[in-house]
Amino acid sequence: SFCTLLGFALLSAHTNFIACFRSTMTTTANIQFWSGIQGATGLVFAGFATAHMANTACAALGANAFNGVQDALRQVYQHPVVEITLLAAVLMHIVAGVVKKFTHEAQKREAEAAHAQRKKAAATKARLWLSRKTAHSVGGYVLLSLVLIHAAENRAFLPEGVRLHFNALAHSMHRLKGGFFPFYVALAVAATVHMLLGIPIACVYVHHWLGAFPVVRKVPTVVVAFAAAAVVAGVCAMAGVFQPVAIDMADPAVAAFDKEMWAFRNTSMWRDYV
Repeated sequence: SFCTLLGFALLSAHTNFIACFRSTMTTTANIQFWSGIQGATGLVFAGFATAHMANTACAALGANAFNGVQDALRQVYQHPVVEITLLAAVLMHIVAGVVKKFTHEAQKREAEAAHAQRKKAAATKARLWLSRKTAHSVGGYVLLSLVLIHAAENRAFLPEGVRLHFNALAHSMHRLKGGFFPFYVALAVAATVHMLLGIPIACVYVHHWLGAFPVVRKVPTVVVAFAAAAVVAGVCAMAGVFQPVAIDMADPAVAAFDKEMWAFRNTSMWRDYV
């Protein structure tokens, strides 16, 4: 019948499309394209992450320093155009990474690179338990699992007009014991490490893609460690690790947080500290 013939035709077209798509995805040019997209979007987000992590580090200097820098930065990165651009950059960065991960050519190149790295390490007898590549990858996976939660927490779940400042962030880490403090520490370390180790890689990707783009030398490990420690120090300051933090319970963001997290009220995580 006509319907049967049409069904076979659509199935054949679908099969041919998938085969063509897979064949296209394995070409070197396509890998270069997705690597370029991954690098470019990574650099876009790195600009925001640098400012955001620097703002977090300012918390070690006190609430006024943190809030002042945050209010100034929010005028830029919470502008609708900038915010949409950042969200699109994050999503395209993830998509490019997934496409490359499941592409035969990418897997082949990674295997060859890993083999060359193992030979070099064996020749120099300088094997480290944690390589920069591993730290970059692990940081990326941790960041992927946390950054969207963090974005939704700040932009989707808060009532209109309510913004998180030092006071509310400190409250979140005091109210839920073992909850938001490790969350923010993990987010800070993952973002800082993945960003700083990834910038040189992103520059190389974009350089190969566009043919004319500055290549940045690798960021020294000591700089990465210092930057991560500075950001963690900011988180610790908000958590009251260095000295007690006086929390204003009249802050609308505090009430919004308690309402959102009310399900934890009768658990061991909840802390009635006032």
